[in-house]
Amino acid sequence: MNWEIKYKKDAWKFISKNKLTDKFEAAIRMFIRGEGRIDLKKLAGKLEGIIV
Repeated sequence: MNWEIKYKKDAWKFISKNKLTDKFEAAIRMFIRGEGRIDLKKLAGKLEGIIV
């Protein structure tokens, strides 16, 4: 299965500014592999372009 992760400009700016890129990417890899637990939070707002 191929995954594609898209960041909003503001989200990427926050992640980069706070030097969280390595930590964030490691958490995503753990999630994809099904290892360990990660804390997910429900998003608010409109989701555009999402096919369910």
